[in-house]
Amino acid sequence: MDTVNSHIDPALVEQAMALITSSQRIALLAHESPDGDCIGSALGLAHILHQIGKDCVPACADAAPRNLSFLPGIEMLQQTLDDEAFDLVIALDTGELRRFGHLYEDQIFSGQRNDPQYRSPYQQRRLRAGEHY
Repeated sequence: MDTVNSHIDPALVEQAMALITSSQRIALLAHESPDGDCIGSALGLAHILHQIGKDCVPACADAAPRNLSFLPGIEMLQQTLDDEAFDLVIALDTGELRRFGHLYEDQIFSGQRNDPQYRSPYQQRRLRAGEHY
């Protein structure tokens, strides 16, 4: 039987947990033109992280569709991050940073786009393989 756990590298899980544990203020980015799984992921993770004492800010470049107004915590969703400081940024539901719209372009990674420390493991593997994005 094929399970999710058989495809997840335990070392990556440990690294992610270490980042979360050592962070207090966390931005949760949902992609532009959000859908239910995108907004649900951001709000669900925000709820879990609040339960363990983290200060979370779920954000999306676009407003959530009205049909998702029933979701608990939807009022927390922000369209901007202004000049807020974060210990950690968690990008949800997409493999491409540009899908975070102005949150990526203007606010989170402004001036850092080409810095290797801000590349995901997936992007780093692609670059090592000679791909460009």
